[in-house]
Amino acid sequence: MTFAVDAADARVETLELQVKAAFLYNFAKFVEWPSDTRTASSSGSLAFCILGDEALFAALTQGPAGKSINGRTLVARHVGEPQGVQRYDIAFIGAAEKK
Repeated sequence: MTFAVDAADARVETLELQVKAAFLYNFAKFVEWPSDTRTASSSGSLAFCILGDEALFAALTQGPAGKSINGRTLVARHVGEPQGVQRYDIAFIGAAEKK
């Protein structure tokens, strides 16, 4: 019986991560992005970074990554330190990284 509860919890967590990834993607679709971005490494792409939340990063790379927004391909990167988020168009900071 415990296995069924654990499996249900895992499905709920997976669904929650997919919803968060879809939200980030859909949020980006409603932003009017300037033609000159701050992203140094992404010519023709829209660069997302995730700080700290590895599970959300996995969901983003499995779901919306590779799709395009206004002709710019979505690229997702995982960042290990706060200073790294400045090079990206959108940064998501996980709850554990609030400090």
